[in-house]
Amino acid sequence: MYVKHTRFIPQKREPFSHLATPSFLAPFFQNDVVPNELIPNEVIPFDDLLTGELIQRTLKTRQCRFGETYHAVYTPQWTMWMFLWQLLCDASCDAAVATAIAYCTELAIKPPGTDTGGYVRARNKIPYEVYADLTRHVARELDARAPQHGKPFGRTTWIIDGTTFTMSATPDNLAKFQCHPNQHPDVGMPIPRAIAILSMVTGCVLDFAYDNDSGKGTGEISMLRSRLDVFLPGDIVVMDALDCSFPTMALLKQRGVDVVVRMSGSRLVDHRSSTRLGQGDDIMTWKRPAKSQLPTGYCEDDFPESMKARVVRYRVKNSEDQWETFEIVTTLLDEKKYPQDEIAALYNMRWNGETDIRTLKDTLSLDQVRCQTPDNVEREVRGTMLGDNLVRRLTATAAYVAKKKPREIGYQGTWNIVAAWWMIRSLNGPALPEVLQQILANIAKHRAGHRPGRLEPRVIRKRPKPQEKMKKDRAAYHRRVTVTIIEPEYL
Repeated sequence: MYVKHTRFIPQKREPFSHLATPSFLAPFFQNDVVPNELIPNEVIPFDDLLTGELIQRTLKTRQCRFGETYHAVYTPQWTMWMFLWQLLCDASCDAAVATAIAYCTELAIKPPGTDTGGYVRARNKIPYEVYADLTRHVARELDARAPQHGKPFGRTTWIIDGTTFTMSATPDNLAKFQCHPNQHPDVGMPIPRAIAILSMVTGCVLDFAYDNDSGKGTGEISMLRSRLDVFLPGDIVVMDALDCSFPTMALLKQRGVDVVVRMSGSRLVDHRSSTRLGQGDDIMTWKRPAKSQLPTGYCEDDFPESMKARVVRYRVKNSEDQWETFEIVTTLLDEKKYPQDEIAALYNMRWNGETDIRTLKDTLSLDQVRCQTPDNVEREVRGTMLGDNLVRRLTATAAYVAKKKPREIGYQGTWNIVAAWWMIRSLNGPALPEVLQQILANIAKHRAGHRPGRLEPRVIRKRPKPQEKMKKDRAAYHRRVTVTIIEPEYL
């Protein structure tokens, strides 16, 4: 008897239809975070910052389409769920796949195989721009919906600070990023420099840029000028003395962005030609620098001939119990609307940027990026920023319910609760109101230390182990260890 075999053609389905439910991207970060029963008769400010529809729309905008057939295991949202868990918990690819298998087994869904190749290939198909777009969206929307009384002068304020991190010393990474000039590529690790744009109110990351440690156009000032489009008119930017320059301040002012920055030590200021507003408060006129001193790619027509800047001076005690004078330059010229003491307090809050970067590097392990290629390094960095913003969003939700400020709640406690409840919430979907109320109450109990004027020296107590420094390629050490010589008398 002849049996005709027909070829099986997988049917296409609506993209992401079976994974569009909030439970597949950790319900902590979906629109069921705060039910109306917890806050009656009030508007919930953070209920739609990151929804399944927004993720799906962002993926379509970036032309990320795969896993649309019934036999497909990894889809974009499913892969993002695994990747965010991997980054937040500092886990390996094998651990991420094991978590996915446990999840599918619990829900009686056919689990993926134990091989990590499929997950890695699916992860590489998601452009890093998807994570960057969602990161900016969450940071901007969360800061815009924060209570106005918690913002400096009622305006959105961003902190800009620089840092460095290291990555794996693979041939692909070494081809794009340099090691420290004092290290040989065979024994060193690529160490790019970076800048982070952080929210003063919530601590969310608006943007993160990095480049080589040395070379023309790779400095923090150059990276900042390449990211000016992320700011909106009406924003305030708080920066360190490195960014105190006429071109940077003029470019920001042209976009309607005000600046609060510490005076650079290399700038000589003549207070005799200034307009005095009060004791330690003057308005000066800065002249445009010469053409040879302008940034590369700009001409004299891109900047005004002069710019008015306000200089605020105040004194603080340093770690040696001595008074130190701070000079703060700002484009907030109205002394009645922007008092001198409030500007000084605003600049002192810049230290929150240091602690936020420490959180990224220590808690979320961004100090050492593990990916082996530059593209995957970009995905890891952008995914870490998105995960950080989602945790910050949960902190802001708990602060709103407890009538606190987001900065008053410790990040580590929120992160621990997210890691502990991730799988339970993903399996069970939206939590009951009383359960969610208890979760938010536990988050609000983790109080961040309030240490005004604290000065911490850059020293460590624990001594490193007395091990020999790596001075040649690891393969040379392997050859030396594996070669065994037996003397003839023992044969």
